[in-house]
Amino acid sequence: MLLKGDYKKIEPASGAIIMAIGIFLIGTVEAFPILDIQLGKYLAFILLITWIVIYKSLSVQFFHRDFLIPFIRNPVNSFTIGTWIAGVSVLCNVFLKYFPGILLITQAMAILNTFLWLFFY
Repeated sequence: MLLKGDYKKIEPASGAIIMAIGIFLIGTVEAFPILDIQLGKYLAFILLITWIVIYKSLSVQFFHRDFLIPFIRNPVNSFTIGTWIAGVSVLCNVFLKYFPGILLITQAMAILNTFLWLFFY
């Protein structure tokens, strides 16, 4: 069901920021031991909060008629959905690195992300 009404618009490629910060937290941060060892878990949690805020806005926006129909009609715009999927994948990898104890939650996120990928494939 497509929604009508006002909503806060967000750039569809905003999921790329989750992907970029996550890639930094997975690999590059190891060059900065203070960030990796002492602040890594906090940075990963901040990334989770950022992900929640961005993806909530993207999800609400996605189901509005004035966004979805022009978005689907332009095939180039549909590639930005790939940043949403890649962002969740990278976030799962960040969780595996900094929070290995929540493997079940990470696996659930990965399964949901796989369904999202299959839906938009």
